[in-house]
Parts: sequence; structure tokens; C-alpha cells
Amino acid sequence: MKKPRLLVLTLISLSSLVCHAVETMNDSLTVPSGTKAISSPLNLGGNKPGPLAFYEKGGVYVLPALPLAAPDTAKISHVGSDGGNSGYIKSPGSTTGLFSSGGSIYLGGNANFKLSGGVVDKVKIFAKCGVSDSTAIAFALGLDGRIYGTFSDSGMSITATDGSKAESMNSGAVFRFEPDGTRFEIVHRGLINPSGIAFNEYGDAYVIDAPAGTGDKARLIRLVEDGDSGWNNSYRKQEPAETRWMTEKMWETRTDSQPAFSLPASAHLTTSPAGLAYHPGTGFLENETGRFFVCDDTGDTASSGVVSFGIKETRGGVRVIDPRLIVSGVKSSGIAFATDGNFFFTDIEGGNFTFLDHEKNMHLPEKNSQAATLLSEGFDQRSSEELAALLGHPNSRVRLHAQISLTRKSDAIEVFKKSLESTELLARIHAIHGLGIIARRGSSPTPGEEFTTLPAKGIRETATSLLSPLLADPNPEIRVQALRAIVDAPLPGDSISLGTLLLDDSDRVRFAAAIAIGKLKALGQYSAVINFLAKNNSRDPYLSHAGSYALQHMVDTEPQISALTVYDSPAVRLAAVVALRRMGSLEVVRFLNDTDPAVQDEVIRTVIDLNLKEAFPMLTELLENSTREWPPVILSMLETAKRGTH
Repeated sequence: MKKPRLLVLTLISLSSLVCHAVETMNDSLTVPSGTKAISSPLNLGGNKPGPLAFYEKGGVYVLPALPLAAPDTAKISHVGSDGGNSGYIKSPGSTTGLFSSGGSIYLGGNANFKLSGGVVDKVKIFAKCGVSDSTAIAFALGLDGRIYGTFSDSGMSITATDGSKAESMNSGAVFRFEPDGTRFEIVHRGLINPSGIAFNEYGDAYVIDAPAGTGDKARLIRLVEDGDSGWNNSYRKQEPAETRWMTEKMWETRTDSQPAFSLPASAHLTTSPAGLAYHPGTGFLENETGRFFVCDDTGDTASSGVVSFGIKETRGGVRVIDPRLIVSGVKSSGIAFATDGNFFFTDIEGGNFTFLDHEKNMHLPEKNSQAATLLSEGFDQRSSEELAALLGHPNSRVRLHAQISLTRKSDAIEVFKKSLESTELLARIHAIHGLGIIARRGSSPTPGEEFTTLPAKGIRETATSLLSPLLADPNPEIRVQALRAIVDAPLPGDSISLGTLLLDDSDRVRFAAAIAIGKLKALGQYSAVINFLAKNNSRDPYLSHAGSYALQHMVDTEPQISALTVYDSPAVRLAAVVALRRMGSLEVVRFLNDTDPAVQDEVIRTVIDLNLKEAFPMLTELLENSTREWPPVILSMLETAKRGTH
């Protein structure tokens, strides 16, 4: 009998939130105690305000919301804590995503996007879509020095500056690329309209995904390598109640009815979300450190505002901690933390922006003031010694930019090596990822650079040699970060004992180890991965995902996976089916007559979803000869195959 799955995720709705310690500023707007709201009008050419993005040289940029009232004069306003517009970029096309890094601005625009005017030093058009009108929505900078972004389910087909290509035409997704525009790739699929992406201090990434309007809810999604959150834009063409999105409850947190290929939502948070940000560590209120922030439009101005929440990883997923409505009485489309630590948000109805003046309640005021200066002045001109000291700074942006700039120094490896011995955990983590960048590609390219060649292999191997011993570090978080940093290194996967880490006491370590086995193609760990999957027994969907990822990427041929049809663990056979699904392999039909219903159902889903017409006759034969009582959704798929056969 199939064991019941343990539900460890928390379902949260905005109705359960309350405002904590707020001051009433007027008849509607309330803000946290110890802050004062200061609002100013925006000049966006008649358009309503949309997303916000901080600018390292000071202030934030505000994009116009879509649809544009006057697309030929769309303005992107630059605003500061002084309450004034200091300039704007004029665009005759629509933009929906903006990001600042290294003094440059990245803009996500549609195929007709053009740029004129401006107040920034450098501007890059992020990318043009190949066959659709989807645009980049939100951006964030990862610990690995790559820029991450999101786009919606209208799809995207990209050819990057180095010729690399990536496509996701059936769902929204998360992508990443190097700052010079190279190595563009899809990271996570199955999203609807992910309006915000953010990393915490440990490099864990989350997006907030808007609902499809089919009776589902907004989802908080934990991003993982090659993850799939289940959405397919073909569901928009069907009656909502009849879609697998609803019948198989793919939009919900963990349930037994969900397909194995789809990862469940981490939580349901907000009604109609916009933006996602993480506290930078200095500036905004101390009791909000270590927390995420998201705008929510409930449809009613009084209950709309900004939600603050914490996250804690648990077995099988994450738990949202103490969600609270810290700003209410405003419909906001964007939030951002400026370099001076002030918290900004827009007002859709009022057409203005607001920042929260902390008065005397600024968290770590001296360090925050230092962070503002550092971010404004930049980092590449600073000495290696100064950059090394900043790896432990309380401001996450300072730490990350110091790490990235340090990779460009001639003595970077020696400086990072010394920082690995620090007593400060975050300084060690940034040293690890600095070495990870060098191991992957050498120095991190600056945004203004064209395609840069990789350095001598010896430099990358030296950085790798410093990462390998950390896999045995007594601190599990160091083991996790070392695994994440080493996956793109010039290293034979079987030269290190990755298989033993699949037995680690930490779920985070086990997950990262399985991903590393796949990315490093450590085929010698095949048996270890099988045992890992059998031990998990499908209890933790993220560990199951990591195991199937390892199977998919470590093998040389597809039959090495389909040979698992005879393995006695249903969890292993199910992971094999998911791996073959991702490979688009017809070998998946070898599991069609599996004795476990979950495995059999996953094969049927794969054949129908990937339109493997060669297998339709086999599904038809199964329908006609099997005595099994089929679940309605699976029966419908079998009947689809039958119609396609005749």
C-alpha cells in the first residue's frame, strides 16, 4: 500500500494577516510604528506607476504599468528620498522589467522596444523575444554573480549575445545569464505570471506567482534547478474546472493528487501580488531583517498594502513565518529598498510613490550610511584588502558586490582562501561563491563588457581545489554552499565523494549533493542516487526532484534509466519516469504497465503532455484491456490518445 504523504507546508491567506504596530497617517494609509510616510507625485507620461528597482548610485527607478496610456512617450522615472524626479528614460516601446547592477541598467522589453534619452551611465536592452510578446518582469542578482529574471506564460524564445538559446513557450519561467549577456538559460518553469524574485542571504531564491483566475491562489514558489511548478498556458483555452491545473490540484501546496513532475507551491500568500523584495540587512526596521516583502492588491484599498513574512525550510518544503500586513490602505504595484536603506512603494490609485522615513529607527545607521556610500561609489576601484573586509558587511548588497569585484583582482584566489578561514559565516559563504565564479568562468564580467573568454584552465582548477575540501566542513551550510559553487567547475564528478553526501543529516546538503551529481555527470554515483531515491520513498518532493535530476543528467544513454523498470522501489521507478519525461524520451513507455498506479499515471501524463504519438496505440491498448478503475483525469488522457490513434 502506498504510504500517505506527510503534509508539512502551511496554507496562508491574507485574511489571516493583521497589521502590527502601525501609525495611521491619514484616513486610509497605515505604516509601521517608528516610520513616517512621505509621498510625492510621479511623472510617467500619464501612465500609472508599475514596478520599482533600486539604483546603486542612489534612489530608485519606477516603470510605468502596462497597458501604457501613451506608449510613444513612456517615461521611466528616477526618484530619490528627497521626493523629486531627477530624470527619466523615454521609451517608445513597453518595458516591464528593470534591474540595476554594477552601475548599469537592464531593461526587459518586447520585440519593438527601443530606447532614447536617459539619466543613467549605461543602459542595456536585456533581450528581445523571438516568437512572442512576453517580456522580462523582475530581476535579481544571485550569489553566483549571475542575473536572474522572470517572464510570464505568454512565452519566450531567446538568442543571447554568445549564441546560446533558451525557450519556454508554454509557461512562465525563471532564467539566468552572465552580466555580459552570455550563457542565457532557463532555471525553473511552470509559472503563470511571476511578478517578483528575491534571494535571501544564503542564496535561496523565491518567486511570487500570480493566480490564473481559475479559482486558484497566488503561490510562493521555491526555485530549484530545472524545477517545474506545473502551469501550462494551454489551460487558458479550457474550462477552468476541467483543467488538470484544477483537477490534479497542481496550484496547491502538497497533495497526493499532484503529478510527480510538478513541484508543489510553498505557500499561498496574498491575493494579487506584485514585486518581491528581501531586507538588505541595514536601514529598514530591525524587526524586519531576514524577511521578504510583497505588494498585495485585494481589490479593496483598505485591506491592500505590503505584506512582510519570514521563511523557514522544513522537511518537504518551507514554512511561512509570521506574515503581517506592515503597510495598508494602498494598492501598490512595486516595492524596493534604496541604497540609503529607505523602503519605497508605489500608489497605483494616487499615481505617486512613497518612502518610509525611519527618523531615528534606522537599523545599524553607521553601517547603512557606509553601505549607501559604497554602493554609490562602486567597488572595482577598491583594493583586494578592502573588498575582503566587506565580505562580512551586514548589508547583503555590499557583500555581494565586493565578492563579484574581488573575482577581478589578480590575487583573488589567495584573498578568498584567507576569507574561508573567517569566523563569520556570511563572509565564508561569499568567499565560497567568489571561488565558484572563478571555477566556473574566471573573473565575473562587468555589464558593459562584450563576450569575455574563459581564463587559463589552471586558474579555474586552483579555485576548484579550494572548494572540494569544504564538502567535509562540519557546518552543513558550508557544505551546501560548496556544493552549489562547485557544480560548474572543471571537475570530474567522480573525483570527489558526492555519493556520501546523499546520506548527510541535512536535507539541504542531500538536495544540493544530488543536483551536483547530475551537473557534474558523476555516473559512478548511480547506485548511491538509486538508494537515495528509495530511502526518500517520495516523501519529500524536492528530494525526489533532485534525485530524478541526477538520473537525467548523469547517464550517457536513456536505457540506463529505463532499465529501472525492474527495480523494486516504486519511488525509484517514478523518479525514472520523471527523468525520462524531462529528456523527452520514448523510453518512458517501458514503465506503462507498472504495477504501481502512481508510476503508470505519470507515464500516461508524459505521453499526452509531450504528444508522443508513437505511444498512443499503446495507451489505447491499455485502455481497452486493463481492468483498473482509472481516475477521471487519467481516463480522459487515455481517451485523448484513443482519438489520436484512430
